[in-house]
Amino acid sequence: MRPARRAGIVVAARALAVGMRLPPFMKRLPCATMLCALAGCLAASSGEGAVSRSPADAEGDEPLGRAAEPFDIGRLAFLLPVAGEVTSTPAPQPAPAIPQETPVFAPSEHLVWDDEVTAEHASVASFCAWENASPAYGLDDGTPPGKRACREIAVPVPFKPDKAYLGVAAVRVFDGAASYSLLLLKTSSGWSTLPVAWGAEDPSDPGCPSIVRKVGVERIGIDNGILTVMTLGEDTTWVDTHESDMDGGARGRLVRQITIAKVDGATVHTRSYTGFGAPVLGHKIQPRVKRVAWSALPWVDRRSFEITDKGLLLVDEPR
Repeated sequence: MRPARRAGIVVAARALAVGMRLPPFMKRLPCATMLCALAGCLAASSGEGAVSRSPADAEGDEPLGRAAEPFDIGRLAFLLPVAGEVTSTPAPQPAPAIPQETPVFAPSEHLVWDDEVTAEHASVASFCAWENASPAYGLDDGTPPGKRACREIAVPVPFKPDKAYLGVAAVRVFDGAASYSLLLLKTSSGWSTLPVAWGAEDPSDPGCPSIVRKVGVERIGIDNGILTVMTLGEDTTWVDTHESDMDGGARGRLVRQITIAKVDGATVHTRSYTGFGAPVLGHKIQPRVKRVAWSALPWVDRRSFEITDKGLLLVDEPR
């Protein structure tokens, strides 16, 4: 191969290698301009940065000699933009706006649990059929699950329906390990399950005294267009005692708690004021270790309340 032709190949190869490391704006230059500039730099370098050749290379087709020092990209500084030159870098585009959903319930100062359920059942019977067909649960100790069961029971308290809340029903469910009562709500879209359960018989209950275990329903009504369910639950508190050293002061306590629901098409939004630190609406405390009927004890610190159309619970002063 002729030395001149081989040198041209070397220049082209080095131009390609350098071009792969050029900034983006330089890669947009016409190929002829870039190659001319690179060739000029190589010619002006007086042989520096070129490939050295042995005498054998100049006369035959033997391989090229070793590469010299790497090419200095700084020699192309004359191609960099000068001060004041306008580049074609596109302006950043603003991020698309994310639509914000309007919450059904306003933020509350209390610890609440917000959720939503969908009306999926045409009747109470279809709900129980779905429950019976669901997988049964076993106990943590390995006890195999029993056969699921569901049946309709009487609603504990009266309820006056309206055009949004067409009715309520109660069912007793056995899920294979535990049994409990549930409250169902009927709307124009069908029946849905509310997060209201009471009368649980659960062998896996850890027995923590701070857990409020629902034992009944005191009231089901409609306040400012929102369904309101007042439940009764039991937990354990402690009192001072001087009767004997055998009495640790643990006493059963009955409390009132609220769960609300609001219809939005086929969706029912719910909010439960049942967490730790729930609003005080009144309580009863057993006077002794041996219990008496709750109906025989008076309410203490019983308070009236209001539910706003935004789902806020406003509690009055005790009476």
